[in-house]
Amino acid sequence: MKVYEAIAEFISKLGYNHVYTIPGTHIYHLNHSLNEVNVMNIIFRHEMGTTMAADAYGRLTGEPGIAVDTAGPGILNGLSGVGQAFAEASPLIYITGETRKNEYFGFHGLDNPLYTSRASIPVTKATHLARDPKDAYEALKKLYTISILGRRGPVHLAIPYEILQGDIEGVDHEIDSLYSYEETPKEFISFINERYRGKKVLYVLGPEVYVEHRDKIDSLLKDKLFLTTTSMTGFIPQNHDGYIGFIEKNFQVYPPAEKVLKMVDIVVLIGLDPRSPETNLIKRINNSLEIDTIQMSWIYRLDEIWGNTEEDWTIKRYRYGYSFRGDIIGFLEQLSTLDTPKLDIDINKLKMERRDEAYNIISHEKSSFIHQGRLAYTLSNMDIDGYVITCDTGGNEQWIREFIAPYRLVRYLYSGGFGAIGYSLPASIGAYMAINKTGYRGVISVVGDGSILMSLQELKTIVEYDINVKIIVFNDSSYGILEMLSKRDIGVEIKGDIGSVDFSKVSEGIGMEALRVEDEEYVEEAIKDLLRSSKAMLLDIRTSPKEVPTLLRK
Repeated sequence: MKVYEAIAEFISKLGYNHVYTIPGTHIYHLNHSLNEVNVMNIIFRHEMGTTMAADAYGRLTGEPGIAVDTAGPGILNGLSGVGQAFAEASPLIYITGETRKNEYFGFHGLDNPLYTSRASIPVTKATHLARDPKDAYEALKKLYTISILGRRGPVHLAIPYEILQGDIEGVDHEIDSLYSYEETPKEFISFINERYRGKKVLYVLGPEVYVEHRDKIDSLLKDKLFLTTTSMTGFIPQNHDGYIGFIEKNFQVYPPAEKVLKMVDIVVLIGLDPRSPETNLIKRINNSLEIDTIQMSWIYRLDEIWGNTEEDWTIKRYRYGYSFRGDIIGFLEQLSTLDTPKLDIDINKLKMERRDEAYNIISHEKSSFIHQGRLAYTLSNMDIDGYVITCDTGGNEQWIREFIAPYRLVRYLYSGGFGAIGYSLPASIGAYMAINKTGYRGVISVVGDGSILMSLQELKTIVEYDINVKIIVFNDSSYGILEMLSKRDIGVEIKGDIGSVDFSKVSEGIGMEALRVEDEEYVEEAIKDLLRSSKAMLLDIRTSPKEVPTLLRK
């Protein structure tokens, strides 16, 4: 059996029916073998898209999304998505072809996998350059395990051309048994009881929380107040009695949540590192707060890919509080037994007052085209519960975050962890491919014109594979958010004009149904048509460029 056949068979045995890829001379034997075992090659137009789609799939399912790319620039193009997955603790397997060993340094070393594979080390849990056929296959099995254990994340297997085509005998598709935690130690329980009894506690859910633990965490947070990081919005449904909004790195807290942060004694970051920027933002809001963190123990690469595991349970003091490592579920189960004081506040009232306040600010503002805030507000009033919404960074995302993320029952996928522009469109493909496993109704991609121009080619991928996503373009002909932030931060408006593009005509040329809207009067009906469409459709909505999102106004 060839290595490429063994890898394809292993991927099939794991239950996968697709990978994200761009075929190339270093991997087309693998692409063919995947087809032979009924694993579909979803062929993208740029490698950035393969890994961003794999990231979205991994975040939603908890299973590694698989991207397969070719050597050299193929690998480097894909690293934006790999970095995004690393930032959001998203399991991802990145398999790349490499040049033949006897061709190393043919292009001044740029084709040398010792360089290209090492480029991925800072943004992966483990990176491995295959040494021989057996090593290539066995490494893939170990990398799969590493991707889903501890803090989940991306792994990279680079396989030189002649090794991928090498022969392998005695293939065993069994993987190592998955690691399980020991029972919560008694001294750990005693510390939790002493630390939190009688304290008003607020929780923050971060990306290291497992998808398969969602229902358990939902139950354990009953009668508890909690935020999520922006990219985890909707992980626990927004109608949970204790949900009060989002926190975004060192940048932004949802206003009702900011009020609550001034009323509690301790904040517990669940699935976030003590070095996370969220800790600094929380301290700026309420400097008297203690901030504790609880994370899974990391199974992480140092020198060997089958390297080390930290101790099951550890407690360490850091500058703002205590950092716990161990089983998040065990930690929350113990906390749930404590009788902690409750705040006398109406969370839903706070959130609806904020929504009304924000809308009242923009309801009568004049616009040269369509007001971005009123566009987001109109979308928020549509039948969108049960959808996944993929968003890019930018002004469009700020408006969606204001009017949809804290209120409607949507799962919100956002590129904020790494800030990769061009994320929404390829992420919507990965999200759509996860629907059968996750039960979501559909996928809406909200994207700015600057962002879609970085991944516009994936419209053809959507058409080619009949991927039924709904795309809404906030088209203000500029990098509008950059102009706003530069003026705020340095007092000078850095122009971000990118020129006018009619994305409806581009989409129609590719073969996708599309509609351009330039009058606010027709926005509501256009969105209804979009959501009713049985196929992928794009709305190109001409928006005004100078409207500062309400979340950024002081």
